[in-house]
Amino acid sequence: MPTDPRSLLQLPPERLFSISAVHDTRMKTPAIPPDAWRRRAWLLRLAAAATAAAPAPGRAGYNIWTQTYTVEMPEIAARLARHFPLTVRPSPLLAAELSEPAVALHPETNRLSVATRVRIASPLLARVAQGALAMQTGLRFQADDRTVRLYQPDAERLELDALSRRDNQNLQLAASALAREALDGYPLHRFAPEDLRYGGRSFEPGEIRVTAQGIEVQLRPA
Repeated sequence: MPTDPRSLLQLPPERLFSISAVHDTRMKTPAIPPDAWRRRAWLLRLAAAATAAAPAPGRAGYNIWTQTYTVEMPEIAARLARHFPLTVRPSPLLAAELSEPAVALHPETNRLSVATRVRIASPLLARVAQGALAMQTGLRFQADDRTVRLYQPDAERLELDALSRRDNQNLQLAASALAREALDGYPLHRFAPEDLRYGGRSFEPGEIRVTAQGIEVQLRPA
């Protein structure tokens, strides 16, 4: 008997995508045709580029000459890796799991991009949709806990395999909500109190810039 996908939304988040343990016949991952793999090659390229671009070892530190504090790519990638896999439910009709994040830096727009695998369940779909989601996000400083956080994320691209045109269009409309639920406000770095004191002087974060090496925070006298 066909499985009603609405039953997936009744599962707790940690079991939502353990489909084989719950629905053994209907929800098995279908074979993905070669053209679908080609459509998702951009995610693999982003992951490879992010890995190749990341300096090692990672560190964060103060540059006394420029009065800037740099959070380098390995720390950014490690912080995001701890955030996933993540289940988000932007509406009662939609639940999605995001996993395997890859991050890239965009100095030209002062933003980060994050691409993930995605699996989506909805009572409006005949089966679980799977593919990849690319998101872009800005950054902001939150003074009360001294954190640099993701800010105003948005969906850049959503690729899903083997869906009807109508289902694909409906999920494209939900992509921005998925990005906001997944990333908005997530802390990438927390300043320790001693990070903001140098030479007997106190500093506070100012402008945040994305560079080719990581995130550069301008420090100004408090």
